[in-house]
Amino acid sequence: MTDMADRAQISDEIFESALLNAHQHRHRDTPDIDEQGNHWCIRCGELIPAERIDAEPIAARCIDCQRYHEKRGRE
Repeated sequence: MTDMADRAQISDEIFESALLNAHQHRHRDTPDIDEQGNHWCIRCGELIPAERIDAEPIAARCIDCQRYHEKRGRE
């Protein structure tokens, strides 16, 4: 018979496993990239500046739209 500590540890392991699985399978925004390699913002449709792409190669939003997204949450 397992004791309370063992059951708590098993419960924690199940919870951590579920959190890790949810994180690994979360929705990720996909950058809009054209044939020339230009990145376009998925929110406003404007060209994302090269400086932003250099800093964040998988950026899907321009910096203004990313700030809005982070402030307001998912659209």
